[in-house]
Amino acid sequence: MESLVTAPQFDVLLDDGRIAHCWRACHQEYEDCMFSAGLVRGIEPDVAYLRIEGRGEPLTLFLRADEALAILHVLSGTLWSIEMEKFDADTFAVPRRSTIPNR
Repeated sequence: MESLVTAPQFDVLLDDGRIAHCWRACHQEYEDCMFSAGLVRGIEPDVAYLRIEGRGEPLTLFLRADEALAILHVLSGTLWSIEMEKFDADTFAVPRRSTIPNR
């Protein structure tokens, strides 16, 4: 986690003319890209950002807390499924016919 005093900052001009002031709280670098997230001021309260920088223009998503948690939830569920599939490939076999009776 980075100190907000020394954290990298950047501004994003929104379509409606407002400026979102962003402070990076944490980041993860890879060979050809970087993921970062942080706090946002100047737009709605309690907004965070998720930024993906690589080739081309960076992609910046502005998220409310519930939206950020929803993304964490679905990604963690996906990662769990990947691990379980490695553990037991038969667990995730898709049946040809539904076993749920029609109601």
